[in-house]
Amino acid sequence: NKMVIGWIITLAIIEWYSIGITVLAYRKKEKLFLLNLIPFVSFFYIDKLVKGFTILVVPTKKWGLTSIILLVAALISTGLTYLGNAHFGAENAMYIQQIMLVPIVICLLLLYLGIVCSSLELYRMIEIKMPNYARVLSALFILPIPLALIIRGK
Repeated sequence: NKMVIGWIITLAIIEWYSIGITVLAYRKKEKLFLLNLIPFVSFFYIDKLVKGFTILVVPTKKWGLTSIILLVAALISTGLTYLGNAHFGAENAMYIQQIMLVPIVICLLLLYLGIVCSSLELYRMIEIKMPNYARVLSALFILPIPLALIIRGK
């Protein structure tokens, strides 16, 4: 099923981001740095570090809570899609699936943009000396902290 593949990719992106945040916490000599490997713990660690950032034009003060809300909304929409597939005919289920795809895509896109924007804010915070295009590309491919620390040489 395409939705299952999408959720696997989403969770892989979250975990890849968490690995980067774990490396940052290790470099900052945090005691419980390995806790950042647990999904969503790293988002709360970012809250502690950056004290807010903007996703597109929307200021985000509590990234941990925002990310959980986005994922819960996407999960509810996914559940409603499966519920529609189970209880309605093929034609009606298709309509429900198309309608529910809108909030799923919006929530997951906002989550991805939040990861990218928080990565860029972290770059700014730890004063990475690299060209702006390299910052944006590495943030888009979710390579925020390990790549930045390697480039910085710390």
